[in-house]
Amino acid sequence: MTTGTPTFDGLRDQQYISLTTYRKNGNAVATPVWFALDSGRMYIVTTATSGKAKRIRNGGRVSLAASDGRGTLKGPAMNALAAVTEMVEDGVGNRALKAKYGWKYSAFSLLWRVRKIKPVVLEVRPT
Repeated sequence: MTTGTPTFDGLRDQQYISLTTYRKNGNAVATPVWFALDSGRMYIVTTATSGKAKRIRNGGRVSLAASDGRGTLKGPAMNALAAVTEMVEDGVGNRALKAKYGWKYSAFSLLWRVRKIKPVVLEVRPT
């Protein structure tokens, strides 16, 4: 039996995933998010002060599953590891999200700039 490297390919056509992060006490917190895939990694944008970012900084263990925009699961969950990275305008995560969501993503980016909100990119890799 051959085991391959885990991938996110089964999520490629989805618009949303349910991203579950974990509090220090182990309680799970699920949030529906936009995401994009590039070179075997998943990229999610959020604000630097969000609960997701805080929980990932405290421990990078996450799970994710295909979902709708309300977080209703559409498939099985898989485990992954996430890290909070700086938002770079021409970075791979920002480019991948722009390519996938187009004007909607650009509108959110503009809103963050106008409101002086600092975004970060969550870089997720399968385990």
